[in-house]
Amino acid sequence: MEQGGFIKLYRSMLQWEWYDDVNVKVLFLHLLLKANYEEKKWRGNKIEKGQILTTVTTLSKETGLTVKQVRNCIKKLESTGEIVAKRANGITLINIEKWGFFQQDLSQKGNQRANEGQTKGNQRANEGQTKGNQRANQGQTKQEGNDEKTQENQGLEGIEEEKERKEAKERNKEYKEYKEYKEREEREEKKNIYQLIADMYNATCVSLPRCTKLSETREKALRARLRRYTVEDFKRVFEIAENTDFLKGANARNWSANFDWLIKDGNMAKVLDGNYTCKAKTYQQETAKGDNIFFEIGKEEGLF
Repeated sequence: MEQGGFIKLYRSMLQWEWYDDVNVKVLFLHLLLKANYEEKKWRGNKIEKGQILTTVTTLSKETGLTVKQVRNCIKKLESTGEIVAKRANGITLINIEKWGFFQQDLSQKGNQRANEGQTKGNQRANEGQTKGNQRANQGQTKQEGNDEKTQENQGLEGIEEEKERKEAKERNKEYKEYKEYKEREEREEKKNIYQLIADMYNATCVSLPRCTKLSETREKALRARLRRYTVEDFKRVFEIAENTDFLKGANARNWSANFDWLIKDGNMAKVLDGNYTCKAKTYQQETAKGDNIFFEIGKEEGLF
Protein backbone atom coordinates (compact mmCIF):
# COMPACT_ATOMS: atom_id res chain seq x y z
CA MET A 1 0.00 0.00 0.00
CA GLU A 2 1.32 3.41 -0.98
CA GLN A 3 1.51 6.09 1.70
CA GLY A 4 -0.23 9.08 0.14
CA GLY A 5 -0.70 11.32 3.13
CA PHE A 6 -3.42 11.15 5.77
CA ILE A 7 -6.71 12.65 6.85
CA LYS A 8 -7.84 13.84 10.28
CA LEU A 9 -10.66 12.19 12.13
CA TYR A 10 -11.99 13.63 15.39
CA ARG A 11 -13.24 11.46 18.23
CA SER A 12 -16.40 13.56 18.26
CA MET A 13 -17.36 11.60 15.11
CA LEU A 14 -18.44 8.81 17.48
CA GLN A 15 -21.43 10.99 18.32
CA TRP A 16 -22.16 11.71 14.60
CA GLU A 17 -25.78 10.96 13.72
CA TRP A 18 -24.83 8.65 10.82
CA TYR A 19 -22.12 6.78 12.69
CA ASP A 20 -24.41 3.82 13.40
CA ASP A 21 -25.38 3.61 9.70
CA VAL A 22 -22.56 1.45 8.36
CA ASN A 23 -23.20 2.21 4.66
CA VAL A 24 -23.33 6.00 5.19
CA LYS A 25 -20.24 5.86 7.43
CA VAL A 26 -18.27 3.81 4.89
CA LEU A 27 -19.17 6.11 2.01
CA PHE A 28 -18.43 9.32 3.94
CA LEU A 29 -15.04 8.06 5.12
CA HIS A 30 -14.30 7.01 1.53
CA LEU A 31 -15.19 10.49 0.29
CA LEU A 32 -12.90 12.09 2.90
CA LEU A 33 -10.08 9.87 1.68
CA LYS A 34 -10.77 10.55 -2.02
CA ALA A 35 -11.32 14.34 -1.77
CA ASN A 36 -8.71 16.66 -3.25
CA TYR A 37 -6.34 18.14 -0.68
CA GLU A 38 -5.22 20.73 -3.21
CA GLU A 39 -6.71 22.38 -6.28
CA LYS A 40 -6.63 20.39 -9.55
CA LYS A 41 -8.00 20.67 -13.07
CA TRP A 42 -9.81 18.04 -15.08
CA ARG A 43 -10.73 18.70 -18.75
CA GLY A 44 -10.67 22.43 -18.22
CA ASN A 45 -12.72 22.28 -15.05
CA LYS A 46 -11.17 23.33 -11.69
CA ILE A 47 -11.61 20.85 -8.89
CA GLU A 48 -11.39 22.61 -5.52
CA LYS A 49 -10.01 21.24 -2.30
CA GLY A 50 -12.58 19.01 -0.59
CA GLN A 51 -14.24 18.01 -3.90
CA ILE A 52 -14.42 14.63 -5.67
CA LEU A 53 -15.21 14.10 -9.38
CA THR A 54 -16.55 10.58 -9.69
CA THR A 55 -19.51 8.40 -10.70
CA VAL A 56 -21.98 6.36 -8.66
CA THR A 57 -20.71 3.21 -10.37
CA THR A 58 -17.10 4.01 -9.43
CA LEU A 59 -18.10 4.65 -5.82
CA SER A 60 -19.97 1.33 -5.79
CA LYS A 61 -16.88 -0.51 -6.97
CA GLU A 62 -14.56 1.31 -4.55
CA THR A 63 -16.73 0.84 -1.42
CA GLY A 64 -18.34 -2.54 -2.15
CA LEU A 65 -21.78 -0.99 -1.86
CA THR A 66 -24.43 -1.46 -4.48
CA VAL A 67 -25.27 1.45 -6.81
CA LYS A 68 -28.62 1.79 -5.05
CA GLN A 69 -26.94 1.88 -1.63
CA VAL A 70 -24.49 4.55 -2.84
CA ARG A 71 -27.37 6.70 -4.13
CA ASN A 72 -29.26 6.34 -0.82
CA CYS A 73 -26.17 7.26 1.18
CA ILE A 74 -25.56 10.35 -0.97
CA LYS A 75 -29.16 11.47 -0.37
CA LYS A 76 -28.80 11.00 3.39
CA LEU A 77 -25.52 12.95 3.50
CA GLU A 78 -27.07 15.72 1.41
CA SER A 79 -30.07 15.88 3.74
CA THR A 80 -27.92 16.73 6.73
CA GLY A 81 -25.63 19.11 4.82
CA GLU A 82 -22.56 16.90 4.92
CA ILE A 83 -22.10 17.03 1.10
CA VAL A 84 -23.45 18.67 -2.02
CA ALA A 85 -23.64 16.48 -5.15
CA LYS A 86 -23.91 17.95 -8.67
CA ARG A 87 -24.61 15.57 -11.57
CA ALA A 88 -23.95 16.22 -15.25
CA ASN A 89 -23.55 13.78 -18.15
CA GLY A 90 -23.22 10.81 -15.78
CA ILE A 91 -20.46 12.54 -13.77
CA THR A 92 -21.04 13.52 -10.17
CA LEU A 93 -19.14 16.36 -8.49
CA ILE A 94 -19.31 15.90 -4.73
CA ASN A 95 -18.31 18.77 -2.46
CA ILE A 96 -17.63 18.01 1.23
CA GLU A 97 -19.15 21.04 2.90
CA LYS A 98 -17.18 20.86 6.13
CA TRP A 99 -13.86 20.01 4.54
CA GLY A 100 -12.25 23.07 6.14
CA PHE A 101 -13.45 21.87 9.50
CA PHE A 102 -12.37 18.26 9.02
CA GLN A 103 -9.08 18.91 7.21
CA GLN A 104 -6.58 21.68 6.75
CA ASP A 105 -4.18 22.45 3.95
CA LEU A 106 -1.32 20.19 4.92
CA SER A 107 1.26 22.13 2.92
CA GLN A 108 0.05 25.37 4.45
CA LYS A 109 0.08 23.76 7.86
CA GLY A 110 3.56 22.38 7.20
CA ASN A 111 4.80 25.84 6.26
CA GLN A 112 3.05 27.25 9.27
CA ARG A 113 4.71 24.67 11.50
CA ALA A 114 8.07 25.37 9.91
CA ASN A 115 7.62 29.08 10.46
CA GLU A 116 6.44 28.46 14.00
CA GLY A 117 9.41 26.18 14.58
CA GLN A 118 11.82 28.78 13.25
CA THR A 119 10.15 31.48 15.30
CA LYS A 120 10.29 29.33 18.43
CA GLY A 121 13.90 28.45 17.65
CA ASN A 122 14.79 32.11 17.35
CA GLN A 123 12.87 32.87 20.51
CA ARG A 124 14.67 30.09 22.38
CA ALA A 125 18.02 31.27 21.04
CA ASN A 126 17.24 34.81 22.14
CA GLU A 127 15.97 33.56 25.49
CA GLY A 128 19.10 31.44 25.88
CA GLN A 129 21.34 34.40 25.12
CA THR A 130 19.28 36.62 27.43
CA LYS A 131 19.42 34.03 30.22
CA GLY A 132 23.15 33.62 29.65
CA ASN A 133 23.65 37.36 29.96
CA GLN A 134 21.42 37.45 32.99
CA ARG A 135 23.36 34.61 34.63
CA ALA A 136 26.63 36.33 33.82
CA ASN A 137 25.31 39.57 35.29
CA GLN A 138 23.89 37.70 38.26
CA GLY A 139 27.23 35.93 38.73
CA GLN A 140 29.05 39.24 38.67
CA THR A 141 26.46 40.83 40.92
CA LYS A 142 26.61 37.80 43.23
CA GLN A 143 30.40 37.99 43.35
CA GLU A 144 30.22 41.69 44.10
CA GLY A 145 27.56 40.93 46.69
CA ASN A 146 29.78 38.22 48.17
CA ASP A 147 32.71 40.63 48.29
CA GLU A 148 30.55 43.23 49.96
CA LYS A 149 29.13 40.59 52.27
CA THR A 150 32.65 39.40 53.11
CA GLN A 151 33.73 42.94 53.90
CA GLU A 152 30.55 43.44 55.87
CA ASN A 153 31.12 40.19 57.78
CA GLN A 154 34.70 41.15 58.47
CA GLY A 155 33.50 44.50 59.71
CA LEU A 156 30.89 42.83 61.89
CA GLU A 157 33.46 40.35 63.20
CA GLY A 158 35.76 43.23 64.09
CA ILE A 159 32.91 44.97 65.90
CA GLU A 160 32.00 41.76 67.73
CA GLU A 161 35.63 41.17 68.75
CA GLU A 162 35.94 44.74 69.99
CA LYS A 163 32.67 44.32 71.87
CA GLU A 164 33.89 41.07 73.44
CA ARG A 165 37.17 42.73 74.48
CA LYS A 166 35.28 45.58 76.10
CA GLU A 167 32.94 43.17 77.85
CA ALA A 168 35.90 41.06 79.06
CA LYS A 169 37.65 44.20 80.29
CA GLU A 170 34.49 45.32 82.06
CA ARG A 171 34.09 41.88 83.65
CA ASN A 172 37.70 41.93 84.82
CA LYS A 173 37.17 45.37 86.27
CA GLU A 174 34.01 44.26 88.03
CA TYR A 175 35.77 41.15 89.38
CA LYS A 176 38.70 43.21 90.58
CA GLU A 177 36.37 45.65 92.31
CA TYR A 178 34.44 42.78 93.85
CA LYS A 179 37.65 41.11 95.02
CA GLU A 180 38.86 44.35 96.55
CA TYR A 181 35.49 44.79 98.22
CA LYS A 182 35.61 41.26 99.66
CA GLU A 183 39.16 41.83 100.87
CA ARG A 184 38.14 45.07 102.54
CA GLU A 185 35.15 43.33 104.03
CA GLU A 186 37.35 40.51 105.26
CA ARG A 187 39.83 42.97 106.74
CA GLU A 188 37.03 44.86 108.42
CA GLU A 189 35.63 41.59 109.73
CA LYS A 190 39.02 40.58 111.06
CA LYS A 191 39.48 44.00 112.62
CA ASN A 192 36.13 43.55 114.26
CA ILE A 193 37.32 40.19 115.59
CA TYR A 194 40.59 41.76 116.76
CA GLN A 195 38.65 44.49 118.53
CA LEU A 196 36.29 41.89 119.98
CA ILE A 197 39.23 40.01 121.48
CA ALA A 198 40.71 43.24 122.90
CA ASP A 199 37.34 44.23 124.35
CA MET A 200 36.96 40.74 125.80
CA TYR A 201 40.38 41.06 127.45
CA ASN A 202 39.52 44.45 128.97
CA ALA A 203 36.16 43.18 130.22
CA THR A 204 37.57 39.96 131.69
CA CYS A 205 41.08 40.81 132.93
CA VAL A 206 40.11 43.79 135.08
CA SER A 207 43.13 43.14 137.32
CA LEU A 208 45.61 43.41 134.45
CA PRO A 209 46.79 46.43 132.45
CA ARG A 210 44.22 47.55 129.87
CA CYS A 211 44.67 47.25 126.11
CA THR A 212 43.90 50.75 124.93
CA LYS A 213 44.77 50.45 121.23
CA LEU A 214 45.20 47.73 118.65
CA SER A 215 48.50 48.41 116.94
CA GLU A 216 49.63 46.77 113.72
CA THR A 217 51.94 44.50 115.73
CA ARG A 218 49.06 43.34 117.93
CA GLU A 219 46.82 42.74 114.90
CA LYS A 220 49.61 40.71 113.31
CA ALA A 221 49.96 38.61 116.46
CA LEU A 222 46.21 38.06 116.73
CA ARG A 223 46.04 37.11 113.03
CA ALA A 224 48.72 34.47 113.63
CA ARG A 225 47.00 33.10 116.76
CA LEU A 226 43.63 32.86 115.03
CA ARG A 227 45.11 30.31 112.61
CA ARG A 228 45.35 27.88 115.59
CA TYR A 229 42.97 29.19 118.23
CA THR A 230 39.35 30.22 118.33
CA VAL A 231 37.79 33.28 119.94
CA GLU A 232 36.53 30.92 122.64
CA ASP A 233 40.15 29.91 123.37
CA PHE A 234 41.04 33.58 123.90
CA LYS A 235 38.14 33.92 126.30
CA ARG A 236 39.39 30.94 128.35
CA VAL A 237 42.93 32.35 128.45
CA PHE A 238 41.65 35.69 129.76
CA GLU A 239 39.42 34.01 132.36
CA ILE A 240 42.29 31.82 133.60
CA ALA A 241 44.62 34.81 133.76
CA GLU A 242 42.12 36.82 135.81
CA ASN A 243 41.72 33.93 138.23
CA THR A 244 45.45 33.20 138.56
CA ASP A 245 47.16 35.24 141.31
CA PHE A 246 50.60 34.52 139.95
CA LEU A 247 49.73 36.20 136.63
CA LYS A 248 48.16 39.10 138.52
CA GLY A 249 51.37 39.89 140.46
CA ALA A 250 51.37 37.42 143.37
CA ASN A 251 55.09 36.84 142.99
CA ALA A 252 58.33 38.15 144.55
CA ARG A 253 58.77 40.93 141.99
CA ASN A 254 55.10 41.83 141.65
CA TRP A 255 55.21 41.01 137.93
CA SER A 256 51.86 40.69 136.17
CA ALA A 257 50.86 39.54 132.68
CA ASN A 258 49.39 41.89 130.08
CA PHE A 259 47.56 41.63 126.73
CA ASP A 260 50.72 41.31 124.66
CA TRP A 261 52.13 38.57 126.88
CA LEU A 262 48.89 36.56 126.93
CA ILE A 263 48.46 36.51 123.12
CA LYS A 264 51.90 35.06 122.46
CA ASP A 265 51.72 31.53 121.06
CA GLY A 266 53.77 29.78 123.72
CA ASN A 267 52.15 31.65 126.60
CA MET A 268 48.61 30.92 125.43
CA ALA A 269 49.39 27.20 125.37
CA LYS A 270 50.83 27.24 128.90
CA VAL A 271 47.92 29.24 130.31
CA LEU A 272 45.40 26.88 128.73
CA ASP A 273 47.35 23.91 130.11
CA GLY A 274 47.06 25.41 133.65
CA ASN A 275 50.81 25.80 134.21
CA TYR A 276 50.53 29.16 135.94
CA THR A 277 47.76 28.04 138.23
CA CYS A 278 50.12 25.42 139.62
CA LYS A 279 52.94 27.94 139.88
CA ALA A 280 50.76 30.27 141.88
CA LYS A 281 49.98 27.54 144.44
CA THR A 282 53.64 26.58 144.70
CA TYR A 283 54.59 30.21 145.23
CA GLN A 284 52.10 30.59 148.09
CA GLN A 285 53.33 27.44 149.79
CA GLU A 286 57.01 28.27 149.49
CA THR A 287 56.91 31.99 150.22
CA ALA A 288 58.17 31.41 153.75
CA LYS A 289 61.26 29.64 152.48
CA GLY A 290 62.52 32.80 150.80
CA ASP A 291 62.48 34.63 147.59
CA ASN A 292 64.75 32.10 145.84
CA ILE A 293 61.73 30.04 144.83
CA PHE A 294 60.26 33.01 142.97
CA PHE A 295 63.48 33.53 141.07
CA GLU A 296 63.61 29.88 140.18
CA ILE A 297 60.01 29.94 138.91
CA GLY A 298 60.53 33.18 137.02
CA LYS A 299 63.71 31.89 135.51
CA GLU A 300 61.98 28.75 134.29
CA GLU A 301 59.25 30.79 132.62
CA GLY A 302 61.58 33.29 131.08
CA LEU A 303 60.25 36.16 133.19
CA PHE A 304 63.71 37.31 134.35
